[in-house]
Amino acid sequence: MKKNHKMIRRMALRALVWFFAAMVCLTIVSRAAASFTVPRVITKTPEYQAVSHTVLADGTLLAKREMAIVTEADLLVDTVFVSVGQQIAQGEAIASVNLTDLSEKIELLSEEIRAAEQDQKTQQTNSSVALKRAKEDLETASSYAQRAVDKAKEEADSAAAAYQSYQNMLGGRDVTEEEYRQSVALLEEKKAKQEAYEQALRDKETVLRDADRAIEDAVRAAGQSETKQPGRELKQKQLKRYQALLEAEGNINAPAAGIVTEMIGRAGQKTTDTAFCMISDLGSGLLFTAQVNKEDAALIGIGDYMTLKHNNQKAEDVTVSAQKTESDGSVTILADVAGTDWVPGSSAAMELSAKPSERGLTVPLSALRSQDGNYYVLVLQDTQTVLGTQKTAVRVDVTVKEKNDNLALVEGGGLSGDSEVITDSDRAVSNGSKVRLWEK
Repeated sequence: MKKNHKMIRRMALRALVWFFAAMVCLTIVSRAAASFTVPRVITKTPEYQAVSHTVLADGTLLAKREMAIVTEADLLVDTVFVSVGQQIAQGEAIASVNLTDLSEKIELLSEEIRAAEQDQKTQQTNSSVALKRAKEDLETASSYAQRAVDKAKEEADSAAAAYQSYQNMLGGRDVTEEEYRQSVALLEEKKAKQEAYEQALRDKETVLRDADRAIEDAVRAAGQSETKQPGRELKQKQLKRYQALLEAEGNINAPAAGIVTEMIGRAGQKTTDTAFCMISDLGSGLLFTAQVNKEDAALIGIGDYMTLKHNNQKAEDVTVSAQKTESDGSVTILADVAGTDWVPGSSAAMELSAKPSERGLTVPLSALRSQDGNYYVLVLQDTQTVLGTQKTAVRVDVTVKEKNDNLALVEGGGLSGDSEVITDSDRAVSNGSKVRLWEK
C-alpha cells in the first residue's frame, strides 16, 4: 500500500512537470506566432524646430534688353551670315546687300537731290525778283498816293477859302435869293472837297498797307527759298547712309555684341523699313525667368535671394526683382543676374530658401495621417495584457500649422517631445493596433 502511494506521488510530480513544460512551450509558440502577426513599426520623437521651405524651379536666362538691327528699306539682300541663337561680336557682318542695286539707288537719289537743289535756286531767283518788284511798287504807289493827297488837300483848302471869302463879303446882312443860293453852293463845294481829301488819305493808307504786305510776302518767300526743303534734307541723310553702306561693301554690321534672337530679313528678298533682325544686348545684363505655382510663389518676396546653377557653375545672392501672375494661375519669377559670363537663351535652375516659419513641435511628414479632413498621428503606448506588457498604437489628433516636403509643424492632442510617433510599419496600423518595434 505504501509502495503504491509513492508511485502515485511520483506520477503526479511527473505530470506536473509535463504540464509546466507544456505551458512554457505554448507561451513560446504564442509569442512566436505574435511575432509574425503583430506589425513592426519605426518611431521618431517630435523635434522642436522651424519648418524650412526650399523652392526649386527650372528657368531661362534672357537679355534685359533686345536691340533691333535696322537697315535701309527696299535693298536686295544677297547673303545672310548669321542664324537665330548665334553669338555675334560688335561690328560683325550680319548680312550683305546687292552692290549693283545699292549703286543704282545712290545714283537715282543723287539725281533727285540735284534736281531739288536746282529747283531751290530757281525759287531763290524768283523770290529775289519778286521782292525787288514789291519794293519798287511800294515806292511808286507811295508817290502816286501822296500826290493825290496833296492835290485833294489843295482843292479842299481852296474851296474852304472861297466859301469864307464869300461870307466875309456878305458881312452878315440880309441876302438876296441869288446870294443865298451862291452861299449854299460854295458850302457844298467845301464839304465835297474836304471829303475828297479825307478819302485820298484813306486811299493812301490802303495802298501803302497793300504794298507793305506784298513786300512781307516776298521776304517770306525769299526766306523759305533760302531754307533747305525738308524732303531734300531727308534725301541727303539717306544718301549718306547709302554711301556708308557702300563703303562697308554692302555689309550690315552689328552695332553691339549679342545673341541673334530673331531673323526677319531673308536672302533674295528686299529689306523693309522694320528691323532686319533682333539681337540681345549682352551689355545690358541678364534676367532669369521661371514659372512656379502660386503656393511656392507665396513663399517668395521681392528682394529675396536665390542661387542659380548653370552648366556646373553657380551664382549666389541673385535678387528677385519682380513677380507676374499668369492667366493660368502660375506665377513668373524674374531675377537680375550679374557678374557671370552666361549667355542669353540658356537654361538655369533656381534654389530659393524661404524665410523660416515659427518654431514648434515637428513630426516627419510620413507620420501624418488624415481622416475626413482631420489630421492625426499614431503614438506608442504600453498596455498590460495576460502575456505581459504590449505596445499599442494610439491615435492623437493634431492641427497642422505648416508643412514642407519632409516635416509638418503640429500642435494639440497632448503631443510632447517624448512621444514615440509611428513613422513607418511593415503592414497596416490603425488606432488600437498591437505593434512591436522594428529592431534592425
